[in-house]
Amino acid sequence: MSHFLDHLKTSPLLADGATGSYLFERTGRLSEMNHVYEAFNADRPEQILQVHLAYLQAGARCLTTNTFGANPTHLVPVDQGSRVAELNRAGVRVARRAIDAYREQTGNPDDFFVIGSVGPAREDIKSAEGIAELYQEQFEALASEGIDAILLETFTSLAQIDALVRQLQSLAPDLPTIIHMALHQTADGAWNQDPRQFVETAVDLGIPVVGTNCCAPWEAEAFLDAVENLEAVREGEIQLSVMPNGGDFQRIGHRFLTGVNPEFMGRFARDVANRGVRLIGGCC
Repeated sequence: MSHFLDHLKTSPLLADGATGSYLFERTGRLSEMNHVYEAFNADRPEQILQVHLAYLQAGARCLTTNTFGANPTHLVPVDQGSRVAELNRAGVRVARRAIDAYREQTGNPDDFFVIGSVGPAREDIKSAEGIAELYQEQFEALASEGIDAILLETFTSLAQIDALVRQLQSLAPDLPTIIHMALHQTADGAWNQDPRQFVETAVDLGIPVVGTNCCAPWEAEAFLDAVENLEAVREGEIQLSVMPNGGDFQRIGHRFLTGVNPEFMGRFARDVANRGVRLIGGCC
């Protein structure tokens, strides 16, 4: 078993939070020069380094790489398709640099982990057929840099998850895989994807960590309500993870704002840790 999974089984780990919105806060419309923030890994690595350092200084023990959209489905349309391997490798390296710099600054002897972030295909790609081939270069590049785990996040299709997990298991069978779906509830309590079916699918695939992201904190709590009594969760066969955003966004002028503040998110993190969640972070 990996050191990362060993740690999760004994105590919760705090991951980082939003990357895209934090980069926009730091750089404004600079992303339009590079088309996608993932290009910053190679073109403006100091910007990514500072984001990672800010989260480490806030207490994060896990950094997710700035590689959410670093696959052909997102990079080809903006003429960056030849850079898939380069941007993924650079994303891992800048996260490792941040950990090294933080240790040098603070002398902190704790374990820190780098998790490779992989987001869903573009919305116009609905089918799971052939999707594994689209991700192969990204998977290989992330795995080659020695990440501690890989995170498939913000997915909405179980069929796509199934195809990608099987691809990962053939490419890097010893790499811990975390899968997150973007789970949302309607006003009447209906889910876009049944949480119990999702977790049961993850168990069948042999996934060690499962959870939700890109949802409101109260939706993350409802996810826990739905799945925490499943036998695989109760017996520790699978660990839970939640990485919500602020939720309940309102458009005010040219900005989207949430009423949730850092103190609220801090209380949320403590509450879900007390419920047994092992990997806790933020989005988006």
